[in-house]
Order: sequence, then structure tokens, then C-alpha cells
Amino acid sequence: MAPWKSGYGGKILSVVIEPGVTSIGDYAFQYCSNMTSVSIPNTVQTIGVHAFTNCSSLRSVELPGSIKKIPDYAFRNCHVMERIVIPDSVTAIGEQAFSNCYALTSVRIPDSVTSIGDSAFHSCKNLSQITLSKGLTKIRNATFADCTSLVSIAIPKCVSVIEENAFTGCTALTFVSIPGSVHTIGTGAFAACSKLGSVAVNIGVRTISGSAFANCKALESIVFPETVSTIGFSAMNNCNVLADVYVYNPKCSIANGKATLGKTGVTTIYGLDESTAKSYAYQFGYAFESLGDADNSAGVSFTDTEETAYYMGPVGWAVCCGITMGIDATHFAPNQLCTRGQVVTFLWRACGSPEPKSASCPFVDVSPSRYYYKAVLWAYENGITAGIDATHFKPDDTVTRGQFVTFLWRAAGKPAGSGRNPFVDLRSNGFYVDAVGWAVSQAITAGVDATHFQPETPCNRAQVVTFLFRCFGN
Repeated sequence: MAPWKSGYGGKILSVVIEPGVTSIGDYAFQYCSNMTSVSIPNTVQTIGVHAFTNCSSLRSVELPGSIKKIPDYAFRNCHVMERIVIPDSVTAIGEQAFSNCYALTSVRIPDSVTSIGDSAFHSCKNLSQITLSKGLTKIRNATFADCTSLVSIAIPKCVSVIEENAFTGCTALTFVSIPGSVHTIGTGAFAACSKLGSVAVNIGVRTISGSAFANCKALESIVFPETVSTIGFSAMNNCNVLADVYVYNPKCSIANGKATLGKTGVTTIYGLDESTAKSYAYQFGYAFESLGDADNSAGVSFTDTEETAYYMGPVGWAVCCGITMGIDATHFAPNQLCTRGQVVTFLWRACGSPEPKSASCPFVDVSPSRYYYKAVLWAYENGITAGIDATHFKPDDTVTRGQFVTFLWRAAGKPAGSGRNPFVDLRSNGFYVDAVGWAVSQAITAGVDATHFQPETPCNRAQVVTFLFRCFGN
């Protein structure tokens, strides 16, 4: 059926959309300022941009389980909407989808959601409670800016970036814990959170961007763990009662040195040893998840990883997202080669472990009892792999760099790359050529050197989690 469209504007008081309608078009009910209710049947699969924008009398909406995405501006300026039920079928929430929904008090974002757009809940001034999806990898620009009733927020342990102004102006926020999966706290991320008195920055966080905590006037002191290597310009500007910044990393680069922080009343910046760091952490109530050799935010400590290695962030991300654990409790084995069964399983988990549609596997060497069975079925159904031949997947064969990048490319929908392929060791007719070009353009790989990709070289665990992190975690 054709998308539901409306031209009645303010004349509409309530709407019951008939079963059989499959989509609600762009701007369908925009400016229906007197509409108080709408009933959406489970036949509706898509909602257009601005579909309910400026429905200023709409009080509640329950979306059916057939909806996959809440689009840009869908409920913007629904000022009196007190309740929204987001079903587990939704995987994405668009830009400004609920901005200026002043009456909204609580929201549960299901774990199926992996993407929330810029300013999605901007200025939801009565939003005091929100449960974020465990599948979320980024908190985008101004997502919760000016949510002035938000008292606390649990940041999921798969989030890798808190972007600029994400929580700016959350003036009721009193405490926040930054999990170690977060490598960057963006510019102004918590600026003007005027009641923020305590911040726990866990091991794994690397960059505190400029003005990240500026104008947090209740912030008294802060401890940064050993992984923090950069504190940006005016990161804590106008934190009037902030007396000390403790940095458990003597080599940490601080923009403009102490002078920048000096304007805030900060008198001392310490490079701490481990015992002192723990002491200060406990003294000020910071909930470090782990100290010492830990390399992820899931509390797992690997003895065979190097703190400065390129794979440290990806390993932490992969562990806390449940994509892979170590080979045992204390070893990740970064140099151990990966099999085809392992990498397809990792990729499947990174995509949310979707259930395959079929229980019939075309490959005679893939047993239903094996851990990778569902992952291989899913990958086959979605064109990510066709196997070594029509009846064999070879799950125990070592995966090559060319194969794995191709799996990633196909999972992304075979997008076109951009720019010139810099590698001289790619066969012109190689199955991986387009995949490598795309991966380079997306900064997923830079090759083993400037002119060689080595597509036939086996891929180890460190490389695999790094490619996955650059594809899904950034």
C-alpha cells in the first residue's frame, strides 16, 4: 500500500491507521497540533522523516515491533509527549528524533539499537531516567545536551567515543563513570554540568578533549588513569572549586601545560605511581574497574598484551562487547592466527548475533554442534561468504587478510571505496580488490606497509579485533 500521508494539519484530533498500511510517509502528520493520540498497526514497517514533528498535543506513542528505525526528526517538538515505547526491533534512532520532547520523563532504549543520531534527545528537559542500549558504540554530538533533569547515566561498556557536547548542560547530573571502552571524551562532552561533583575515568580512556569538563562548577578533583595521554585545551576551564588533577601518567600531554589549568584554580598536576593512584582513587571515591596491567573495561587482565600496542583499545572493546574473550583468563594471544570459523563468529557477534533464517547449512564440514554454526549460516544467507566451494566452508583453515577484509566489506553491503589503491601486491582479478580499496578509504587498514597489503598472509587475533573495532567500534 502507499505511504500514509495527511494534509489536515491542526484539524486532526486522533488517528487510527488501518491494518495493511506498511509505511507512514515523510511529514505525514507534521503540524497536527491538536492530535492527542495515534494508533499504529504492526503492518507499518517504516516511518518517514518529520512524520510527527510539531504534534504538540501528542501524549504517548507505542511503536509496533515491525519498525526497524526511528528516523530523523520523527517526534521533534512533541512537547507534551510523556511516554514512548521503543520496541526491540528498532536498530537505529535518527538525528533529533525526540528533541524538544519536554514532557518525556523516562526512556528505555533496547539493546538492539546500535546507533543514535546527533541531538536525538536534545532539550528533553524532564528526562530524568534513561536506559541506554548495551549495543551502542557511540554517544553522538549533543545527544543528551540540555537534558536538565538527568541525574545519572550508565554509559554502556561498548561505547568507544563520547562525542562533542554529548551531555552539555545536563545541570542535574551529579556523577558519571566513563568505562574503559571509551577512548575519547569529546570537546565539551560534559561542559556546564554544574552539579557534576564526581567523575570516574576508567583505564582505557586515552583522550580528554578541550573543554570536556568546562564550567563544571561543583567538580572538586579528578583522577585520570595511566592510559590518558592527552588532556585538551581548557578541558576543565572555570571549574571553580577544582583543586587538583591527578594524572596516573607522568608523560601525559596537557594542552598549554599548567597555565591552561591554572586559570581554573587547579594548583597541582601529579604523575602518580600505582600505589599512589590507588590511594587517591579510593580517597575521592573513584570506582576504577581495574588498575595495573588491565587492558579492557571488563575487568579482564591479560599478561601477554603490551600497554602501548596498537591493538589495546580494540582488545578492550572486543572483550567488553562480548565479541571475544581471551584464550584463557589471563591470555589474549594477540599473535595467534585466527581460523575462518572464529572470524565469522566474531563478525556475527559484532553485528548483534542475529538469528539465521534457515536451519539448513549447505556446508558438510560445519556441524550444528559447533560454536560457529549459527554465524556461518547467517554469513551464508547474507552473502558474506559462499564457502571455499559449494559444500565446504573449511572452518578450521587459517583466515587470510584478504578473506577477512572481504567478509567485512560484504557485511557492510559492498560499498564503493574512494581514492587510489596504494598496494602493489594485489592481483587485478583478486576477489578482495574492491574490499581492500574500501577498507583503506575507511581507515580500517593501512596495509603492512605503504605499498603492501599481503592479502594471502594469515590474520592474527590482534589484527582481527583491530579491523573489527575500526569497522564497528569507531
